[in-house]
Amino acid sequence: MLRFSAIVDNINEWMGKIFLIIMPVIALIGTYEVMMRYVFSRPTNWAWEINTELLCVACAMGGGYALLKGTHVRVDVVYNLLPRRAKAILDSVTSILAITFLGVLLWQGAEMSWYSIQVRQTTKSMFRSPVYPFKTIIVIGTSLFLLQVLANLVRSVYTAYTGKAIGPEIEEDILL
Repeated sequence: MLRFSAIVDNINEWMGKIFLIIMPVIALIGTYEVMMRYVFSRPTNWAWEINTELLCVACAMGGGYALLKGTHVRVDVVYNLLPRRAKAILDSVTSILAITFLGVLLWQGAEMSWYSIQVRQTTKSMFRSPVYPFKTIIVIGTSLFLLQVLANLVRSVYTAYTGKAIGPEIEEDILL
């Protein structure tokens, strides 16, 4: 199970690095639109729509990476006062809640994505960009996020049971 956690960590690490490039692209498109609108009085009909879709991709694909890096919101004032095993138990409980939420999101997202692919869904704007690739990416991102929650749950249960802290950097030593 620890090997599974290491593989998931590696996948989410790479996805985070790959999709990080989207943020400068969003900034460039936004800058282009503002310049076209206010300097040349020639606004685009596509910039904000594309930016919204790209931001959706960045958020969907970044969830697992953010969880891997420990950057999701947590009440550290209380959490940091707890002993290691209590933290692991609390992490296990919140992981189960996250699995429930992400499971429903994945199930419903997959249904919506499949429908969107079948009808070749587009936006209702004048630009009419396709929606189905972005809905599919949300499903992929949710899957990676769910896998990362499962990987973290494995580590939390291990820590709760043994009392020994384990993380991606310690895990490599155990696996070798």
